[in-house]
Amino acid sequence: LAYINQRRRALSLPLSPLAAGGVVGLHVRRGDKSYDHYQGAVFGSIDSYIAKARALNSHAVAMYVSTDDPSVIESLPRTAQRHNLTMVCDDLEPRFNGTHIYAPPGISLARWPAFPGNDPNVNTTLYALETIKSIWLLTFSCEHFVGTVTSSMSRLIYQLRIAFGQPVLIDEWTLDQDARHPPGWFADP
Repeated sequence: LAYINQRRRALSLPLSPLAAGGVVGLHVRRGDKSYDHYQGAVFGSIDSYIAKARALNSHAVAMYVSTDDPSVIESLPRTAQRHNLTMVCDDLEPRFNGTHIYAPPGISLARWPAFPGNDPNVNTTLYALETIKSIWLLTFSCEHFVGTVTSSMSRLIYQLRIAFGQPVLIDEWTLDQDARHPPGWFADP
């Protein structure tokens, strides 16, 4: 928790959702979703996440962005200007654009650190700490959260937010638009 609190303070994020008025958390998923036939277009731009965030809070002033895609982070200054928002991200977080190791050939040449020691350039302990930090901040330092129900990370954040008394409805926060799973397909606890 010390590491999480140190990064939270460095990012000027609040301690709890009650203190997070106007801050919406975004988990911008890339990697394996970027080629999905059903949803690839939905995940093509951060703008769809911001539109969903604005629907949750039309007065949002800041977005905390968690993503594994360096290109999303690189685009944040332009995104902030275009939407008149403060975009917050952890510049110290390493990003690997986590395309799964089972991605179809030709989709990505990126290496996903699926197994400890799989890639000598990836510190898997730091990767795990950064993931835990992102889950924590998206759960506890944002008034609302926008992600995808088909993401294990987003589902965990959703479950934690409910477990800690934050009312959320699945159709309000997910970007998924998949005919295979009609709205509300994920059972609320």
